[in-house]
Amino acid sequence: MAPDTVSLRYFLVLAQELNFTRAAARIGIAQPALSARIRRLEAELGTALLVRNTRSVVLTTAGAALAESAPPALAALDRAWETARSAAAGQLGTLRIGSASAPGPRRRRPWWTG
Repeated sequence: MAPDTVSLRYFLVLAQELNFTRAAARIGIAQPALSARIRRLEAELGTALLVRNTRSVVLTTAGAALAESAPPALAALDRAWETARSAAAGQLGTLRIGSASAPGPRRRRPWWTG
């Protein structure tokens, strides 16, 4: 199962801050909630993304790879959601309306006039 996008976005903030307290404050959630989200993300991916100790947080190789590849993927997903919303609102696509003027009745010349 793919990780949810909220957890991925939280991870990206944490990857920038490399500090759980600052990242949680920036996101607007409690630090324990952020820690739980990151642990769940790591469990879903089956790999550690961070090396934590009491003084620092460091990205693992997998964490660095995810921090690099996730932003374009999330941007593409955001565009896909927006496209779907636009289509649902009828704001997507092109409507072409055309008309052709019909010629009047065709006049036939008599056969003897050549």
